[in-house]
Amino acid sequence: MRPETTDTFTELRIPANPFPGLRPFDFEESHLFFGRDGQSEQLISKLSATHFLAVVGTSGSGKSSLVHAGLMPMLLGGFMTSAGSNWRFVVMRPGNDPGGNLAQALNPPDLFGSEVTENVELETVLADATLHRGSRGLVDTVRQALIADNENLLVIVDQFEEIFRFSRVTEQKEYRDETAAFVKLLLEAAGQRELPIYVVLTMRSDYLGDCSQFWGLPEAINESQYLIPRLTRGQLKEAITGPISVGRGQITPRLVARLLNDVTDNQDQLPVLQHLLMRMWDEWKEQRLTLDRVEEGNTVVTPHREVHHGNALDLCCYHAVGGMSQALSRHADEALDDLAGSGVPQVTEKIFKALTEKGIDNREIRRPATLAEICTIADADTTEVITVIETFRRSGRSFLIPPAGVLLTSDSLIDISHTSLIRRWGRLKKWVEDEARSARIYRRVAETAVLEAEGGTGLWRDPELQIALTWRQKARPNKFWAQRYHREFDLAMSFLDRSVEERDREIKEKESQRKKSISRTRCSMFVFGILFLFSLVALVVGARQTAKAKEQNRVALEQLRLLTTVSSAGADLKFSHRQRSRTRSSQVLRTSLISELALNETVAELKKEIDPQFQATSTRDHPLIYRFDLITDTSADRYSLPTKERRLRWTLT
Repeated sequence: MRPETTDTFTELRIPANPFPGLRPFDFEESHLFFGRDGQSEQLISKLSATHFLAVVGTSGSGKSSLVHAGLMPMLLGGFMTSAGSNWRFVVMRPGNDPGGNLAQALNPPDLFGSEVTENVELETVLADATLHRGSRGLVDTVRQALIADNENLLVIVDQFEEIFRFSRVTEQKEYRDETAAFVKLLLEAAGQRELPIYVVLTMRSDYLGDCSQFWGLPEAINESQYLIPRLTRGQLKEAITGPISVGRGQITPRLVARLLNDVTDNQDQLPVLQHLLMRMWDEWKEQRLTLDRVEEGNTVVTPHREVHHGNALDLCCYHAVGGMSQALSRHADEALDDLAGSGVPQVTEKIFKALTEKGIDNREIRRPATLAEICTIADADTTEVITVIETFRRSGRSFLIPPAGVLLTSDSLIDISHTSLIRRWGRLKKWVEDEARSARIYRRVAETAVLEAEGGTGLWRDPELQIALTWRQKARPNKFWAQRYHREFDLAMSFLDRSVEERDREIKEKESQRKKSISRTRCSMFVFGILFLFSLVALVVGARQTAKAKEQNRVALEQLRLLTTVSSAGADLKFSHRQRSRTRSSQVLRTSLISELALNETVAELKKEIDPQFQATSTRDHPLIYRFDLITDTSADRYSLPTKERRLRWTLT
């Protein structure tokens, strides 16, 4: 920026919308920058003392806005008395080529470059060569540009943490050497006093520890560092009402109170507040949206124009755009809906995935890329990519930078205006998660491929292989995209292809073995089937023979039983006849014995009459003892009565 730029600083123009939205305030918007009174003076004091200044703060704390809309105008206003008011500004971002980007930033037509395009390209190449010559390359480049004696040069390295982000995602030693040389260029230029060169860095505070990677950088930051303080409630109120007054608008006190209450400790709130104010201003002018109202317990959708009363921004404008929590996401969805009919929704997703990533510490990170790089990553032509970019950066949106009106070329650096868009836009948040998951899968494939090439592991099998194949089919990665995460893209894809071939070979082999096994099983089943049939026939025949034998046995037993019954009946008849004969014989013997006993008793009575001395005895004690035995020869048939031997024995004692 040449000194003549101060002419534009004195011309205060009233913008259509006094709020920049998510992007930082530019130098030309310094008259809209409120709420930082006194902080620019502190920056000038530190910068004047050391020629080096590190402006540090959390994401969304307003670092870039303070430098562009606060420090730069005050330098041109002559507030650094030791240096004067003649300044040239070199504004750059490191990106993935810090030295090359610095060379380009030094050679625009309004700085050290020529107005002839061919000369600008040549001068950029010469400046790049000079910068790489040594640690005093920046000093030599400025000296060769013939800077005036009364002019000062301020080199602003915005988003300095990009150096650390790119160092983490690349393993190339050349890039680490490049970043180290770039840091030495800045420190050497700020440390010398031959030329009035000043260096300002803006950096997120969570990257402070990474500065120890470079010699001399921690010492320089410790000597001259400015940590962005939080805005007080009064400063926030000034940041809300100041631009509205400049834009000749009005805001109700109750809306101001609501906005102040909505701003919490969340790091995203300042850029989100700026975006909400931008949206409310546009809706206050147009009144084209609707809002939900509760009437008698029912939610009623009502046009904003029917609800808004008065000429000031009010709560109805706040609710119509979605409030602090939904305004950003709704606005981004509107931009995406505008592209629905253009046939580039998938291109939009790829563009935003190319511009964002999630770091190893799970932080959302902006990743700026040139227009040519985006076209290669998204596999889309330039027209499609520019259509998407213009939709998201047009006036009233400012989701992407450079802002609307800046001509886009293949070398234009495209970036998301603020990381809060990543965290607040639901659709983009999902895309970032998908990109992080895709990057994890690719890194794992690439790392395994390298290990397999070294003989440390084997090819993949399911389910890992199928997961990787599904990812490749869905994501369709290309080599340029893959370089962001791992350089061995060709080896990784070859690893997957060889894994598929090995898997298919094993499947075919298993299928062949399965078919052979089925064939053997079928043969065995056929043999066993025949044996089973023979066994079944034998079983049936045996069963029939057994049944026939049982039937024959039953008939024989029946015949035997009949014969036994007949024989038994005959024997019983013979035995009954013999028993009757025996009974008659016994009765005859009993009669004879009784007669004998009676005779003996008579004789005894007669003896007693003759001889009184004779002692009579009882008949029971009569010496006549008899016994009748019927001895049967058991060896003979008990039914053969004629062969029976009988003896009748009388024994007298």
